[in-house]
Amino acid sequence: MSFIKDILTFKTKKKYNNKIVLVRKDGSLRLFPKISGVEFIINGKNNTVEFEEPVPEFTNCKVIINGDNSNFIIKKSNYGLWNTCFKLYTNSTIKIGKDFSCAGALFECSSGRNIVIGNDCMFSDHIYLRTDDGHTIVDCETGEPLNEPKDINIGNHVWACYSATFLKGAKVLNDCVIAAYAIINKELNVSSSIITGISGRGRGNISWNRDEYIVYNYKFNQKRMKNDFNNFTDI
Repeated sequence: MSFIKDILTFKTKKKYNNKIVLVRKDGSLRLFPKISGVEFIINGKNNTVEFEEPVPEFTNCKVIINGDNSNFIIKKSNYGLWNTCFKLYTNSTIKIGKDFSCAGALFECSSGRNIVIGNDCMFSDHIYLRTDDGHTIVDCETGEPLNEPKDINIGNHVWACYSATFLKGAKVLNDCVIAAYAIINKELNVSSSIITGISGRGRGNISWNRDEYIVYNYKFNQKRMKNDFNNFTDI
């Protein structure tokens, strides 16, 4: 979808209340500014995309929102972003601090969760961030969903090297270097450190389901309430 078509769509379908906003240096706001190098695809309502001057230099970037009530915010930067795609789904937020740079990344923020990046962060190429697993892992005995979506939080002055991955629940403190091919999937309570390898551990007695967590959890709770009701009426 071209930028011009996006602008026409937003202006002629005001009932959807989608906004692209530029916060000027003096604090004033400009609606639907021309942002070179970034494509907007928004399918939903009550979504906001916000930039701050000076806007980063974008090259071949996308902001894609599929859903409602989501927010994408990126603060001012004198650096550039290349080949980076930000995907948001309903009730999700991506917030990026000032002086961010990125050579290539995919952000996937869904299930009502948030991705927060601090100030002065530098991302290499092939960086991946995702707040959920896409499908559901369940306990074999109880059917309970196990892999609840979680926020991703990255502190200030963090350097993510080539092909680093941040999965749900990842938390990195200030002044860290994430080594190439590292996988972060939990809170790391160290700062000013080089982080390598895989920061997780496994557990057994699990299965998985193709449903997203929110869908599966709803079905699971409905089934549990029905069973509880049946057990109550049998007394």
